[in-house]
Amino acid sequence: IRNHVMNWLRANSRFLVPLIVALSLFHYGETSKAVPMRWAQDKDSIFFTVSVDCASNKVFAPKENVFDLTCKKKSGEIFSLTFELREAIKPLESTCKSLRGEEECKLPKLHSHFFDRLTRDADLFKQSLKPDWSKWKDEDESQLQQEDNYEGESDVKSFTAKQVEEEVQKGAVVIADIYFPWCTHCSYTRKAFISAAKALSSEKHLFARIDAREDYDSSTRFNITCDYKCNFHVLQKDESPALVAAKANEADMVAAIKPYFSPAVTILSGEDDLAKFKKSNPVFALALLKGKGSDEFKALQKAAQSLRGKLSVAFSETNIGGFKAPSIQVFGNSSDARSVTVSSNDTELARWLLLESLPTLDQYTWQKRELYDGLGLPVVHVFIDEKSSSATADAEMITAVASEFRGKLSFVQFKKADDYMLKDFGLPDTMPALGIALNFSYNSPKYGFEGSVGADAIRAFLASFLDGKLSPSFKSEPPPSEESKPGKVHTVVWKTLHKVVGDAGAGAKEEVLLMVYKPWSQNRDKAQAVLDKVAAALEDVPGFAVAAIDASKNHVDTLKFPMGRDEDAVALFLCRGDGSAPERFNGAVSQKDVLKFVAKKVAAVKASWETSVKAKLKKMKEEEAEKKRIKAEEEKAEAEKKAEELKKMEELVAKAEKVDVGEKKDGGIIKQVITAGQGSSPSKGEKVRAHYTGTLLDGTKFDSSRDRGDPFSFTLGQGQVIPCWDQSFATMTKGERAMLTCTAPYAYGERGSPPKIPPGATLRFDVELLGFGKDEL
Repeated sequence: IRNHVMNWLRANSRFLVPLIVALSLFHYGETSKAVPMRWAQDKDSIFFTVSVDCASNKVFAPKENVFDLTCKKKSGEIFSLTFELREAIKPLESTCKSLRGEEECKLPKLHSHFFDRLTRDADLFKQSLKPDWSKWKDEDESQLQQEDNYEGESDVKSFTAKQVEEEVQKGAVVIADIYFPWCTHCSYTRKAFISAAKALSSEKHLFARIDAREDYDSSTRFNITCDYKCNFHVLQKDESPALVAAKANEADMVAAIKPYFSPAVTILSGEDDLAKFKKSNPVFALALLKGKGSDEFKALQKAAQSLRGKLSVAFSETNIGGFKAPSIQVFGNSSDARSVTVSSNDTELARWLLLESLPTLDQYTWQKRELYDGLGLPVVHVFIDEKSSSATADAEMITAVASEFRGKLSFVQFKKADDYMLKDFGLPDTMPALGIALNFSYNSPKYGFEGSVGADAIRAFLASFLDGKLSPSFKSEPPPSEESKPGKVHTVVWKTLHKVVGDAGAGAKEEVLLMVYKPWSQNRDKAQAVLDKVAAALEDVPGFAVAAIDASKNHVDTLKFPMGRDEDAVALFLCRGDGSAPERFNGAVSQKDVLKFVAKKVAAVKASWETSVKAKLKKMKEEEAEKKRIKAEEEKAEAEKKAEELKKMEELVAKAEKVDVGEKKDGGIIKQVITAGQGSSPSKGEKVRAHYTGTLLDGTKFDSSRDRGDPFSFTLGQGQVIPCWDQSFATMTKGERAMLTCTAPYAYGERGSPPKIPPGATLRFDVELLGFGKDEL
């Protein structure tokens, strides 16, 4: 009997185990099911409260998609609550605290976004679970109802992971987009994916989409995340799942997918097959091996599968093409075939096949970055001005050197248009030049070659790199050509930064207050003005300086200067020059607070405060007051001058004849000529250049090209300006100045143009036609 039972259990284990696991995930007694519960969320966490008074033996053991809480209540009754969550959480960061007879739980979300419900089973806890409005945060409705890129697309079918596996076992090749609906950064690639599906789908070539939120198994099986790598999954029988990088256009997407519809290894039976294969595959590998059952053939198959779309692979059990088994040859980028060692290590074989298929000195394209990163070799960046007289000779010389380092380094050639990359290697923008990067990542260590570009010098540089004798180079602007003057903010670049920060045992001469900024930093202008004043105030302090470095154009070590890569504000650091870590200033960026900081931290500033700094500040204050006084007088004089001009203008306008220049002659566009012009008027379609000042009827000015010192240009009669202008300027001549009165229908209508132009406003424009047509060309 025992044997019969055991045999039955073994035979049915595939059904019993999932059933037992499923039952274990959804256990709760009538007590726990009826217990009042509340939930709330923000973008990053779930807040779940259970009305249970846990007294002892509390065990909170959540899993990524399971809530699990057990405890003994004060009554002695065992409370147990376990259910499957709608979406994944971070179990190790999740907590449940006993507060006021309740369990208050915080469950950080694995992916930041708003859930549409708490439980996977929508009907679970229907009576007992209520929203906790005291903790609820506003939801982003766009995240709850994402746009469906696949709506109405029959060529991309909705599948589950299980259904995909069934199709694969039937012999289909499935290209699947497996995604979370709130991860939208790859949405732009789905148009090309749909187009590829229309072009390529068939009974044996299926295009699928799997919503990983609805099919949780797919999210774990295929490790679906919300990172910024956009890939599609390729699944077929007897092969490991593969990833195809998403493309933005149909042609590239089709080209990337097509290789998966053919065998990874093409079997050749003779010379005729080889000739045909060569014709359709200009770059390929030919493997001559004895027996398809050998370890070497199995390695070849796996290597070929990983190289789909990068290199075609052919196999023959007979000697063809003038080669004998066992051997592997790579054809394509040189006149002679390149030999690759036969190996049973598929990873190493794939690497060498790909390497030997590439040119010794390859031309750079953005698409090749991923290819070269996959090789795992450091990449030598070769910069050659393709228009220079020495371009061919430079390329030939470097190619000859590169051939000596084949298998150790990759070599990629960049053009003149790519010279902006030179600063990443700390090099000036002169060519020829070269540098080494471990890979194409933005933060990869880089090593710039400095000196005259020659074969021997390059060999020595490359050899020193491989021997680990080089120190990394970093992005740097050229050092300033002039030394900064006392009392001014010094400009620092990466190549001169060591003079500011100092190294252990080789300190800088001064203590320096350093501003690290990016041109777009939100408070950069204010901080610059503050530092200008601080530098001037501390001009006479010995051994102290103020400096600034542009972090967008120079490498800044974030270990020494801790600030986020995407930090949007400037940061101030006090550098002591003795190799010690710079100290960040965390106060308000104001003259008072910054001076207070350095006076407290820098002995020389404190010592000089009474003897020189206070007097300097007093003098600066007096100079600032004098500047303000002079500016106020100038502004007053300018205002009086403008008022006088406006008065004269009003007098001229009052005397000028009012002419209705509107096409409808309904009084909506009135022109009064102040100064007559000469010649003809501009025609429809001609470019017009003019000065203008726009005011409301009460005299409030809302815009003026004259104040900006920048004339305004537009094409007449094309609707680029308000109708009043299109119709009025058609009646003016070059040099003419006029006052236009434009009622709302011919200006900005009943809506106006808030905040400066109210609804239904009649506007006045003091305009001057400066030129038009050929005058502008």
